[in-house]
Amino acid sequence: VYLLLQQPDIKTDTRDESGRTPLAIAAFKGHEEVVKLLLDHGRIDLNSKDKNGRTPLSHAATSDDATTVNLLLQRRGVKADLKDNNGRTPLSWAATMDSDNVAALFLHLGNVKTESRD
Repeated sequence: VYLLLQQPDIKTDTRDESGRTPLAIAAFKGHEEVVKLLLDHGRIDLNSKDKNGRTPLSHAATSDDATTVNLLLQRRGVKADLKDNNGRTPLSWAATMDSDNVAALFLHLGNVKTESRD
């Protein structure tokens, strides 16, 4: 991944059949090092939505990986309250997955609205 990101014509916004970007896939899979590399690359849409309206942060919230969620929440410009096509926020996904650590991280760092309903 590091070598690919060194290529001047690399397209980091390429999407799969579900509309997910490399950042969304890495976040979902909990690949922290890949997430770091993509974030450090700089030419990344942090809030890109897939066909279901889910963002990389939303995908990370379902992976029960607090480290990846933290990496994303620390980035300027990440919107922690974006809703998907079903009206679900990343916090609601974390709660659904019974991910107490991730939900606590959202409440501590995410500047989220706890009264948001899906």
